[in-house]
Amino acid sequence: MRSSETYRDDPKLSALVRVLPWTHNLIILGQSKRSEEREFYLRMAVQEKWSSRELERQLRLGTFEQAVLSLPIRKTCIEFLRYLTRGWCKLWIYENQLVFV
Repeated sequence: MRSSETYRDDPKLSALVRVLPWTHNLIILGQSKRSEEREFYLRMAVQEKWSSRELERQLRLGTFEQAVLSLPIRKTCIEFLRYLTRGWCKLWIYENQLVFV
């Protein structure tokens, strides 16, 4: 599978592919199973300026899976806290922190 074929339909991702070194693209294409996973690692590699070694480490650690699994748990906890605190305080999320007002 070539990167030009993989990202042809998404102009944002094809732009990211051009920013990263070819080694990064080969690692992501070779080790990612789903398009969402490829997109995650492309964006994170650019944003966090990962080296190819760090990218391989993040793939090995399953950073994508951890991020995906933590989202429903975090959302459920926030909804539960909002339910518990209704009426006596407001609950806000500021910079990934819960703030009671």
